[in-house]
This record gives sequence, structure tokens and C-alpha cells, in this order.
Amino acid sequence: MRRRNFIAGSGALTLGGLLPGALAAEKQLMPSGGMVSEIYELRKYTLTATGRLPFDQYWHAVTVPALTRNGARCVGVFEELTPSDPAYMYVLVVYPSWNEYLQLSDKIATDDTFMERKQFWDNIPSQDKPFERYDTWILEAFSGFQQLLQYDITEDRIFEMRTYEGYNEDAVRRKVGMFNNEEINIFRKTGLHPVFFSKMVAGPQMPALTYLLKFKDMAERDANWKVFVDSPDWKGIKDKPEYAETVSKIIQVFLKPTSYSQI
Repeated sequence: MRRRNFIAGSGALTLGGLLPGALAAEKQLMPSGGMVSEIYELRKYTLTATGRLPFDQYWHAVTVPALTRNGARCVGVFEELTPSDPAYMYVLVVYPSWNEYLQLSDKIATDDTFMERKQFWDNIPSQDKPFERYDTWILEAFSGFQQLLQYDITEDRIFEMRTYEGYNEDAVRRKVGMFNNEEINIFRKTGLHPVFFSKMVAGPQMPALTYLLKFKDMAERDANWKVFVDSPDWKGIKDKPEYAETVSKIIQVFLKPTSYSQI
């Protein structure tokens, strides 16, 4: 039971402790046909003053390889574009479906290489702990954007992560519909390069949705957002009554990938 709550002490969170049994069982069923929406686990770590080096050693050499060889499609690891104090690190694990998400804890717990290599992390004394705490979000890809897009990781890139809170569940549902039916296409046309769009299944900001965009730099980001805002397509949908009051708060974070990030 211990490993169903947390993968081998530090891998990726399993869903067993978050969803009622009946819903968890339902989520394991694969659709009869067509593409499957991916599942994303997002973590935000609050590092200690000396935590960055062991954090990078653990994720680069130990956990990213273990996750990808045991069912995760890819793993992104990011720091904030503008350093803060304390420093925050973000980890995004991409699972092809609920099946892989739910099964990964059992797979990684029997991965002898992972279990051996993570011992240095488990044995760090409390006075030298790498992080204070971390927050976790469980996300499910939109039906209109079911798989995360990976761009060329050899090119310069930054990311903008945006979370839209809604005042109730219906507001978020309507905003998701706005994205699926109209807004994602406008993003593509105006140079807001999408990485993923997702509904929040579990996390501290529900009800909400989260998405990630990629740019070469902040200059491209600012210029392309202006193209979007000035777009006749956007102006034609933003005031539709069915989309009224869908967003009550916007939270944005600018990120840059670590050298070992797969996104």
C-alpha cells in the first residue's frame, strides 16, 4: 500500500490516493477508438538555499530516466525565468493515458536501477534537505488538444504557463469549450505556440485549467500576444455570451528548461 501512495518514496504521485475507487477504475478503461487524452503530473518544488545541485542530480541522473523507461512519454524540468528567493523548480511528467499513470508506481518500484540510484537522495540528512515542500497538480489534456507537443530541445526557448481559475465548475467547463471549439486555432494562427492544454483534476486551485505556451524569447512572446489580442478572430469570439465570466483569475509563470529537460 505504501508504494500506491508515492512511487518508491520520490518518483511520481499515483492517483489511487486522490480518486474514489469507482472513479479510478473507470479512468483505467481505454476508449474504444481514437486518440486518448494524456495525463500530466505537475510539481512545484520550493528549494532550500543549497537544494539546486542535489535536485538536479536526482532528476537528471535518476528520476527522469526511470520515469521514461517505465511508462512516462517525457519529462520536463524547468526553473523560473526570473530567479526568486526561495527558488522554485517545476517538473512536468507526461503519461500517455490514465492506464500508464496508474500502473507506473508498481513498475518503478521494481526497477532495480532506480531503487539503487535514488539511495543518495533518500539518505540526505534533514539538515541538508534539498526542498522545503512541493505542490502537485493532476491534469487531463483537453479533448481538442489531447497530446503535448514537443519542440526542438536544441533551440532557445522559454515557456509561459497560465492557469485560469473559474468562479465555479461551469465557468471552467465553458472556458474549456471556448478553447476546444475556437481559441486554440486562433493561438496557432497568431504564433502562440501551444505545448499542452489541460483540465485540472486535482490541485490547490480548483476549479481551474492550465496550459503551456512556447516562445523563442520574451520579445517574441510580447509581439505574438499583441497579434492575438488584435486578431479579428479573437475579437469575434471574446464577447460571446456563452463565454462570459469564465475566468476569475489568471496566474502566469515564465519558465526556462533545464539542460536535461525533455520538453
